[in-house]
Amino acid sequence: MNTRTLMRVGVYVLLGAICGYTIYAAPAYFQNKNESAASAQLRVGGSSVVYFIMDKWKLDYRKKNIDIHYAPTGSADGVKQVIDRHYQVGFSSSPLTADQHAQAKAKDGELVQVPVVLIGVVPAYHLPSLLVRDKEGKLADKDGKPLEQPHLQFSADVLAKIFLGKIDKWNAPELQELNKDVKLPDLKITVVRRKDASGTTFNFASYLHSASELWRKEMGAPANEVQWPESTKAAPRNEGVAYFVKGTEGAIGYVELINAIAARIQYGSVQNKDKTAFVLAKPETMTAAAKAAQDASPNELPTDLTNQAGKDSYPICAVDWAVCYQQQPSAEYQLVADFMSFITKEGQAYSRDLQYAPLPEEFRQRAEEKLKLIKSR
Repeated sequence: MNTRTLMRVGVYVLLGAICGYTIYAAPAYFQNKNESAASAQLRVGGSSVVYFIMDKWKLDYRKKNIDIHYAPTGSADGVKQVIDRHYQVGFSSSPLTADQHAQAKAKDGELVQVPVVLIGVVPAYHLPSLLVRDKEGKLADKDGKPLEQPHLQFSADVLAKIFLGKIDKWNAPELQELNKDVKLPDLKITVVRRKDASGTTFNFASYLHSASELWRKEMGAPANEVQWPESTKAAPRNEGVAYFVKGTEGAIGYVELINAIAARIQYGSVQNKDKTAFVLAKPETMTAAAKAAQDASPNELPTDLTNQAGKDSYPICAVDWAVCYQQQPSAEYQLVADFMSFITKEGQAYSRDLQYAPLPEEFRQRAEEKLKLIKSR
């Protein structure tokens, strides 16, 4: 997606956040005026992070005369709606839990989860004093391209202390030590976190649980919902957190990389597991983390990509999963099976330009094995 398209998407999301409504359908910019002529409809929803690539898939499916109706209601809700048979396919940024498997089995049978894309969660912040501007005070060049901005550096322990309220100023010694070439402002930190049950929260908490002893001691096991300190501010979905941060000087939150880019907010690099470098989230560093996880578990499909070994491995990345029942109604089987196959094959072509990472070959092969579990009943 080019910069202009990301800006347009950002405007729609911002208007929704300001006006207090939820944007479930794609904006008119992406919609086809002949939707009513579709021969079939696919009901999907869940993780808000796949919203951007879903718009590309919608357009491809319109060429097949099939409408995709996507509701970005969050990972936990996406799985719940699949279990209740409201969605045919759900998307989740966190792997299925034992409880979700049990609920599905009691309701209507076994679920299958298939990897779709690799995603990165970034610490996003708003510190206007650190922004690079041109001589006229603008943040973009004459062609509208954003100027390259510096990225603050964060370690796991510093992030844990910030989100636990133990570091509450931007010029705290621990932060300044990691960013010696930057004059950090004497400004209060406002922590912004997810209001809803979220795969993004799960992945951020998984990273801190793996990399920070303080976090493990005080917060316990990762989950889609976390008992945050009362001083934190809450916002729904990734776009809600992104625009809360953008509108609050001194704020910091955690969002998916593509949401930070769409909102044009600052985001930081994170120290790798080896403590040899600070790594930025981008497709190449997410792929490095995935390959490290696969090397560590060569006989299975990794479900946790956080805090993987390797100089170039971005430490807060994850898989976004597509979830459906293994047993499909005969009238829906072909539609669901074809869509699940499409998103792991042809649909991968859009990943890199949208700042996801496509599935590594090992993941794609294991996805093919998972797809064989989907049957007609």
